[in-house]
Amino acid sequence: MEPPGDGRARPGPRPDPLSPVAVLLAQMSLLIGLDVAFLSLRRSDGSSYIPFIHGANSALHARLEFPRSQGIGEAAQDSGRPAWTEDYLADDRFPHDPVLDEAARAEGLRAVLAVPLPRGGTTVGALYGARRVSGPFTSEEVGLCAALAPLAVAGLDHALRLERMSAERAQLELENSQLEVAALRTRHLAETHSRLTDMVLGGSGLTAVVSLAGDALDGTLVVRDPGGDVLAATGTVPGLDSVPARAQWSEADAAGTAVPLAEGVWAVPVTAGAEDLGMVVLQAREELAEADLRFLRAVAQAVALVLVTQRDTAVVDGPLRDELFEDLLNGSASSPRHLAERARRLGIDPDSPHVVLVLRPEGGEQGRAIMWASSYAYRRGGLKSPRGEYISLLLPGADSSAAARAVSRELSSVLGHPVSVGAAGPGAGLASTDKLHKEALRCLKTLIALDRVGGTASAEELGFVGLLLSEDRDVGAFIDSVLGPVVRYDAERLTELTRTLGAYFSAGHSPTRAAETLHVHVNTVSRRLERIGRLLGPQWQEPEHALEIQLALRLLRTQDALRQRHGPRADEDRTESQAVNLGR
Repeated sequence: MEPPGDGRARPGPRPDPLSPVAVLLAQMSLLIGLDVAFLSLRRSDGSSYIPFIHGANSALHARLEFPRSQGIGEAAQDSGRPAWTEDYLADDRFPHDPVLDEAARAEGLRAVLAVPLPRGGTTVGALYGARRVSGPFTSEEVGLCAALAPLAVAGLDHALRLERMSAERAQLELENSQLEVAALRTRHLAETHSRLTDMVLGGSGLTAVVSLAGDALDGTLVVRDPGGDVLAATGTVPGLDSVPARAQWSEADAAGTAVPLAEGVWAVPVTAGAEDLGMVVLQAREELAEADLRFLRAVAQAVALVLVTQRDTAVVDGPLRDELFEDLLNGSASSPRHLAERARRLGIDPDSPHVVLVLRPEGGEQGRAIMWASSYAYRRGGLKSPRGEYISLLLPGADSSAAARAVSRELSSVLGHPVSVGAAGPGAGLASTDKLHKEALRCLKTLIALDRVGGTASAEELGFVGLLLSEDRDVGAFIDSVLGPVVRYDAERLTELTRTLGAYFSAGHSPTRAAETLHVHVNTVSRRLERIGRLLGPQWQEPEHALEIQLALRLLRTQDALRQRHGPRADEDRTESQAVNLGR
């Protein structure tokens, strides 16, 4: 019977004017000659509120609350007898409540009568009658008001029952609406699951499957391989790199349940038997229901089927793919056009840049590594070739170092052993495959010779060692990679940073002795060295970088000396030679 209260006076919804209590208050006002009639109900915490009122202008209203048990109505309830006053605000026989006093003052109420509302031997509130003029109430008026009190309680009980029934009906309608929405959602996901299954069985690729599932879940969906690389996605998920590896998940999670990773972010492992194929990560826009989580697990199963199907396709196409790679490595007599056509039939773009990797698993399990390489090359649009203890990969891409790190990370995770990888590229199309393969193999053997087993490296990462390993020995490219910013700065501004750098190293890293060699003030050398540091980076004086800089300076001086010795004709010959090499 009592609504929740927080002790604040505030208006609420206006009660039905045709309710039994409202009609009773109106009739009481006519019979007794009242300006305002209302009733109050007491809560268990001592506060009271007004559920019904008749004749008030605005200050007194239904749902007005007053936190303390004070006023003439409280006096009537405490005594169990009617109480009245000729002038409410001037009467100090009872404690006044500021809320009621302010309302009475605003309404201009003077004479106030209150009778207790009885129910089952207790008092639950008070029935009030008030006039805007001062004066007494007759015994007949008091008696009539007291006689109406039980009727008011009965009408109030009826009104509260109706209100409770209305609230229950509204709650039932809400629950039915929610159930209907949930049923529609479940039906939609079931239909999408059926379409997803048809797509997978029909040979659709991973991108199409992920796109359909992401739309159905109304979120961003990402599929990652065991090494953390993204295989397919409908967008980006912030903080995805911080997603824990499968090894950190519990056995229950790894069994295929959806794991909450962050607010609104879920992950499901992708497995085929005991084999780890990666995970599906979903960033949902709204809270997921159980039907959504079930569908997400179904998506992970569909992704696993796609990956296994691709791997099986790679096995079926394996001989053709291996034969193409071998022809590219051995310099096949077939025409470039014929090789390109063979590549296209296998889903490989012969015109895009490619990198070549040569890897060596350091823990045995060569057969398992070859199976992994077949699947990896297929889903990346590349080729694989096992050769003795090594496995070679041809992959589309322009960053051989990044490709090597990705392969080492994923295959090491699969095998549980480190994997060493040498890298080369990118090469323009497939014509340079043999040359890149030889360079990648040299980089791998250099890693092993340098006791860097389990590492990765390209000729660029090996610095001047890579220069020696490279078949082209592109001295200009090496000089540019080490000294390019300084040389270009000198050419654009007619400065002498390169000369200062040479003098500084020749002087044993002494700015003072370098200044003497250059015939400038030591402060000038210091300023130039600061500029060099901004151009080459703060680590330029570390031993490894300093060695490469000195080698590049020596090669640059040798180039200049040869250019001066042979004159303009040497430049023309070198330009012509470079043009021929580029045309190969």
